[in-house]
Order: sequence, then C-alpha cells, then structure tokens
Amino acid sequence: MNTETQPALLVDPAQRIFKVARRNFVDPEIFAAEKERIFDRSWLYLGHSSELPKPGDYITRIVAGRSILFTRDSKGQLRALLNTCPHRGAQVCRERKGNAKSFQCFYHGWVFGADGKLRSQPGEESYPEGFKNRDTSNMQAVPRFESYRDFSFVSFDSNIVPLVDYLAGAREYLDVICDQTEAGMSIVSGSQEYSIRANWKLLTENSIDGYHALTTHATYFDILMSSTDNLAAGTGGGFGYDLGNGHAVLEYAAPWGRPVAQWIPGWGEAGKTEIGRIYQNLLARHGKERADRIAHLFPGRSGLHGHQCLGAGAQR
Repeated sequence: MNTETQPALLVDPAQRIFKVARRNFVDPEIFAAEKERIFDRSWLYLGHSSELPKPGDYITRIVAGRSILFTRDSKGQLRALLNTCPHRGAQVCRERKGNAKSFQCFYHGWVFGADGKLRSQPGEESYPEGFKNRDTSNMQAVPRFESYRDFSFVSFDSNIVPLVDYLAGAREYLDVICDQTEAGMSIVSGSQEYSIRANWKLLTENSIDGYHALTTHATYFDILMSSTDNLAAGTGGGFGYDLGNGHAVLEYAAPWGRPVAQWIPGWGEAGKTEIGRIYQNLLARHGKERADRIAHLFPGRSGLHGHQCLGAGAQR
C-alpha cells in the first residue's frame, strides 16, 4: 500500500488491531495541524512560583515554540510575557534566568520593566505624546496565564476554559503532590536536560510504554532487586485512567521507597523511624484515607499504588 494513501489510524476492534501510520510522525502538515489544534488550544505548563522567589527574578523558557519571559515584577506579581520586542520583533531577554529591574532590547535599546511595560527608548522625544502609555508599546502578555497551587500555566487561546476546569481529574494528582508537606513546595535549582530529533508523540509514547522497561532498563531492575524485598509485588501490572479533557494517568504497584512516606528495608531502621514520623504527620493533617493516598498514591478504585505520568491533554 502506498504510504501516502494509508489512513492515519487503522482500527479494527474485532481483530484487536490499532495501528498508527508512519506519516503521523514525519509529515510536516500533520505536525503543523497538531501545533494549531492541540498546543495552541491547551493549557501548557510554564513553571513553579518557587522558581521566582524575589521581585525581579526571571526565567526564559520555550513553550510550544515560543519564547516566554516568566517574571516576578516589582510588586511581587507573576507575569508571563512573550519575549519579543513590540518594536521590530527582536528577542528582548537572551539570558536563561537571573534577577533584573528591567530588560533592554539589544536591537534598538528599548527598555521594559519586569511587568513588561515600556520604560524608555532612545530618541524618545521623536515619538508622539503618550506613546509609552499605549498598550501596544509594551511587551505583550501571553493570552492566558493562570496558576493552580503555585503551578503556572499559559495558553495561547484567549477563549480557553479556566485552568481549574481544564485540569479536570488531573487536579487531584497535583493536590496529592502539594499536600505531602505543610512546609510547601520549592523547585530545586539546576536542571538535567536532553533533546531528541523526533516528533513529540514518540517521547509521549515512550513515557507510557511499560513494555520496554524490563529489557531496556534491566540494570535498574537489578538495583531494585537488591534494595527491596517486594519487587514481585510491584510488577503485577497497573491501570490507566481517563481524567477528562485529554488528561490520563497510569497507576501501578511500586516496590521502590518514597520519602513521603513509603519505607523499604534498604533504608534501614533509622529510615523507618523517620518515614514513620512523616506518616504520622500526614495522619494528623489529613486522616488515614488521605494520608495513604498521599504516601502511596493509593487509588481506592484499583487497590494499587504508584504513579507513572500525568499527561497534559488538549481541549479541542
């Protein structure tokens, strides 16, 4: 069959066939359509508020192919700005992170505050009166910017539903993470990064493909065998759940320890005492059912614990 005429998906439930045509991963027209219909119509994760602890702190990130300037302005308000000068479209901030009271476009020297507002420009006297007060003279905010429990998201669709509604069942997983400690969350500085020359769907599929684990990551499971005494209990399968609005999750029994608050023998008796203290704190704050859910990601409907991934879906 000519690959150009193959259907994008071949689905035959009777024969248990589900095939994805190769062109889904290489066709530039399909990729362009995905960017428009998925990424431009979704809420996309930008960063965590703890990454910008002080006024003037900033981070630049690429989100769906666009450079975003994530800042905390002089009043402490978080901002998500398109990292583009409104004058001639040059990139304004070329550093990855730091602290600054203002940002100067390297091309013509326009200066913007951490809130994106135009502060000054060379030859200011030649511009019409009130030019700096025009909204179009400022760095433009991302069409939508909202946060849930200090997780900040952006959307390039001004008409998208509010973030809290879009997250649907995924909210509960964020709550599980945030409720682990009363001290709150903070992102550890530094990063581990990698890049791949591949369609985005290949990375997504690999993230939810548990079938490759025992062969591709054999040495990792060797380590688990030597540090846990219940590995067999953790390889009994799992379940996938539709969380609504395109979000999904895989949960399965996990034999490895978690600091909140699942002990393994490899941590020794001292570790067991500390984990016990953490668990008692969870009990006091949330009660047993919620404490078990937080400590073990224990879903009542499946009887399993452990968590693979939380996918950001598309609002179509």
